[in-house]
Amino acid sequence: MAKKVFLIGIGGTGMRCLESFVHTCAMGMYDDTEVELLALDTDKDNGNFVRLRTLIEHYNKINGGNSKQNTFFSARIKYYEFSPGYTDSDSFATLSNYANLETHRNDDPSADLVDMFLAPDVRNMSLKEGYRAQTQMGSLLMYFAIEQAAYEAKEGKISKGTNQLRDFLSSLNAGKNQPVFVFGSVFGGTGASSIPIVPLAFDRANKVLGNTNNIIGDNYFGSIVLTNYFKFDVKENLREVVAKSENFAINSQSALMFYKEDATIQTTYKRLYLLGRGSGETRDVLDTANGGSEGTVGGAAQKNPADYIELLAAFAAYNFFKEASKEKPFADDDKKRFLCLAHDYGTAKLDFSLFAQEDKDVFK
Repeated sequence: MAKKVFLIGIGGTGMRCLESFVHTCAMGMYDDTEVELLALDTDKDNGNFVRLRTLIEHYNKINGGNSKQNTFFSARIKYYEFSPGYTDSDSFATLSNYANLETHRNDDPSADLVDMFLAPDVRNMSLKEGYRAQTQMGSLLMYFAIEQAAYEAKEGKISKGTNQLRDFLSSLNAGKNQPVFVFGSVFGGTGASSIPIVPLAFDRANKVLGNTNNIIGDNYFGSIVLTNYFKFDVKENLREVVAKSENFAINSQSALMFYKEDATIQTTYKRLYLLGRGSGETRDVLDTANGGSEGTVGGAAQKNPADYIELLAAFAAYNFFKEASKEKPFADDDKKRFLCLAHDYGTAKLDFSLFAQEDKDVFK
């Protein structure tokens, strides 16, 4: 295994995948390893965000701040977090000064371009609780937020999030051929918006900070494409714009079509792992969490329960890091080989090999 690994968890699903990853560290799957872990979410008060932070605090108390061998809690975890820090009044319209664009519509076509991609309720919705499956807007805003944080750090306007993002990039700059794995769903808002642009945004932020390293070219990026694997119901009148479970499947299909054809995705990521549940097999997180009570679109009340799908995602990262530690990593990936693992949801029992394949005995 590589001696230093980097992870980025984006959005609610990303937070829960990072939780599962921390549990694999607690099992002793990462002996003598330094883990640099960045949690990235628009919704800084999200319950899953808070739960991850608390879990890592407990882990580090047990670990003691050192990497170890042949024991539980063997990896040393350094935790960072970043959020754009949106308030209730922040929207695309306010951040982009849409009113000014509209005033000068005859001289500048920018307002027409915004109108083409963003309906009025989308461009005016509060961003405090995320992008709510509006990826056409979220990708732009997340890139802008990361770039803006770099400029603020350069100018000495240091906030907690800006400072930690700068420190994470600094650690990534300290070496070459370092493995970076990104967690996030492709059917919701923040994760789906950010997976395609995070490496590019980090590379841009790195240059703003005056660093000459090529974040993408000098390192190995991998990610997992988490398609619709859970569902929930939110009252229609709770918000004008919400991520709706009935759209998750089509959102996932659209993302896969985009990833297959997009040159940036294909050249940025060394490996993409695909994981999800079949049609009609998605898990109702509200039934699991609290007997089917109404859901929330974000904030402290959003504490979706853990799912073994997220543990499978954590082992995708394990597989990626193991490959990255080889003398010639990813040498055979140009052959476009595919490994397919299927599990009969609801009838067959889970087996160790489903998660860790050739390392199933270590996991056991």
